Amino acid sequence: MFATRVIRPPDTINKDVYVNLYFAMSGVMLFKSGVTVFEDQVPIGATEMIENQTYPQFVNSVRVRYRFEKKQVLQFRISDENPLDYTQCTLASIINSVGVVSLPLNNKERKNVLLHIRWEKVASLKGEISLRPRVELPPKGILKTKPLTEVELVIKRELSDGTRQLVNRSKLTPGLVLSFASEQISGDNENAPLHFEVFKATRTKPIGALITCLNSLSTKHNTSCRLTNSKSNRIKNKGTLFLDKIEYKRHFPFVDYVSCGHHINIMYAIDFSTYNGIHHELKDDSLNCYQKAIKSIGSILDAYDNDHLVPSVWIRRPSASILSSLGLLTPSLYVKGVDGIMDAYKHALSIVKPNNVNNLAKVISTAAGYARSGGTSRYQVCLVLTAGSVDDMTQTVDQIVKASGLPLSVIIVGIGNGNFTNMRILDGDAKTLQSKGKDATRDIIQFVPFLSEYSNNLEELNRLVLEEVPKQFCSYMNLKKIVPRAPQKFHFKDVLVSNGATIGVDVDFKY
Repeated sequence: MFATRVIRPPDTINKDVYVNLYFAMSGVMLFKSGVTVFEDQVPIGATEMIENQTYPQFVNSVRVRYRFEKKQVLQFRISDENPLDYTQCTLASIINSVGVVSLPLNNKERKNVLLHIRWEKVASLKGEISLRPRVELPPKGILKTKPLTEVELVIKRELSDGTRQLVNRSKLTPGLVLSFASEQISGDNENAPLHFEVFKATRTKPIGALITCLNSLSTKHNTSCRLTNSKSNRIKNKGTLFLDKIEYKRHFPFVDYVSCGHHINIMYAIDFSTYNGIHHELKDDSLNCYQKAIKSIGSILDAYDNDHLVPSVWIRRPSASILSSLGLLTPSLYVKGVDGIMDAYKHALSIVKPNNVNNLAKVISTAAGYARSGGTSRYQVCLVLTAGSVDDMTQTVDQIVKASGLPLSVIIVGIGNGNFTNMRILDGDAKTLQSKGKDATRDIIQFVPFLSEYSNNLEELNRLVLEEVPKQFCSYMNLKKIVPRAPQKFHFKDVLVSNGATIGVDVDFKY
């Protein structure tokens, strides 16, 4: 693997991907070569062109922002004297792979040309730090000390240009605890200097300061610094600043988990009520709202499901004398991926006799059962497509609160123009759900109505529906103190092609 240098465009933001490219061409003299990277047919960057080198080493890199809620198709167009055409894949498939993704280039004349995509995350400290500051001042007079209310602590972080940004200003009182998100006190650099300045209440200049950084604080439990002031060539003791009970809770980003073997399993539950009449809006090859939601949202989630075997149920049965409120979309509980769900939905339309009894509690308990049996390496997502009515609201709330401590997210998409008041209550954004006097451990419900304008803007639907999933995923991992597995080591030499050309891509994630 050739060494590369990262170039950062000035207008980029976090959660991005650096793409560094290099060639390893066997027995081929290239006169001019380069790689252009596209996302969804829009050019996002390119390497420089290099002339007269058999093994050209590219310096320029391409930056791509990773978005969980979007299907990001990356296309790599490679050219030399004789164009090698292109290849493409989704960014999710790169992230969800362990080791390397190898893709053949779309060129009939050169069948041995492969694109190897390997990625590596650039580590960054993320989390929350808490500490207890206190100051001991020297005696003044006979056995007298200054009261703590006369002392103020000012925390500033130093920016890359040397200026200091105010983070916090607090009067030091007994038992004071300060908590900060890591980004708040370090930005994107855990080694950025942090200045803890101590002031007397009536003074504009600090009596002393402790200079440290987040990286240093995260490895300590306590630290202290003598506050001194130099006057007339004499160093005068002004007291001591203590930072006690330093606790750093590291928060790992979503991509750390899915890239190291944690999988997302999906379950579909479809409401076959007669409330909106949309189920039978099938004309020719056009899709109704249920099908559009399944295809659009499912295509994103499916990339993170390693076996693509999806349990699929419908939320009612024609008989009232049944034990369960769930039926199967097909004779088999599991179907294969999004296409399997689409076929199962069409099949169910011919056999299901809809009624207007919508029991959601059984859906939640079934999804919770999958989540409970999946272990710590699997996270369950249940996608519910419903007309809006909930006839067992109390039981549904009970099941949600009971399942809130499990690795589970429930996405509810409201289809049609029904009354979605109960769904918004279940969402829990306005008020934490309670059951039998117990609060939900965490928020596991995301509700989004399928508005008419989304029929022609499914990307916006995906964003609204899926943007909470990584947050809910990470909230569970933080709750259970589950850290990502160690990444699998991989050596590029293991995938070099002996008879033909090999093109490599090195992808780094920056947070």
